[in-house]
Amino acid sequence: MSVHAVLGDSFRRELVIVFQTGRIYSYADVPVETYAAMKAALSKGEFVNLHIRDKFTFTRKGDASAA
Repeated sequence: MSVHAVLGDSFRRELVIVFQTGRIYSYADVPVETYAAMKAALSKGEFVNLHIRDKFTFTRKGDASAA
C-alpha cells in the first residue's frame, strides 16, 4: 500500500490519505499523536496497515487522478 500524501485536520480529528493509485480516504477520529507518528514513520504504507486500517472509520473521498 503506497502512500502518496498525508493530510491532517486536528480540529476535526480527520486524517486524509492519498494513495499512489489516486484513491483518497478520509479517516475519522484520529488522534493528533497518531497523525504525528504517521508523519514520522519511515514507511507510511506499513504504518497505515498496522495503525490506521481496520482501526478507524473511513470514507472514500474519490480519486485524485479524476480531478
